[in-house]
Amino acid sequence: MSLGDEYPRILRAYLDLARRFSGDAKRVLKTDAFNEARGLPMPGGIALNIRGDVFAVEADRSTYEQALALGVQARHGDIRSLPFPDARFDVVLDFSTIDHVVEYATVLAEYSRVLVCGGTLVVVFWAKPSLEVVNTQVYLPFDEFVGQFQSRFHEDERAIVYEEPDRALWLLIGRRR
Repeated sequence: MSLGDEYPRILRAYLDLARRFSGDAKRVLKTDAFNEARGLPMPGGIALNIRGDVFAVEADRSTYEQALALGVQARHGDIRSLPFPDARFDVVLDFSTIDHVVEYATVLAEYSRVLVCGGTLVVVFWAKPSLEVVNTQVYLPFDEFVGQFQSRFHEDERAIVYEEPDRALWLLIGRRR
């Protein structure tokens, strides 16, 4: 199966994860508004189909404006410098956003900063053995990335979401130390 064939399954997995970790009393940060602006995997994307006080942060101005027009609580901003106060969120959902910046350690520090103590980070990212940049896709160096993750978060879960011979889409779930 190709990635294109698997994409609907992956999007459903993202929604299932978001629903698993969201809740009525939770403050949730979704680290982009791509799915919301495009109505994937369903109208309203993930942010409008989970429970809780859900915010999205989006770097692309057009995508940000589309998400706002659909009713998504969103802020225009960059995951390397999140426009939110410390300890603002119970959950951060990053579904392949971190793998679009080389400064992944800075992003993990930001996620830790905006999470409450014990808050949950759900991150899905493309990885290879070493850092590689192809157009806007950053393949994170798996061992180094996991080391950075474990320095800030207690790792609760790790799984491969999708795999090809030269790359893998990984899931890590952890709680802020």
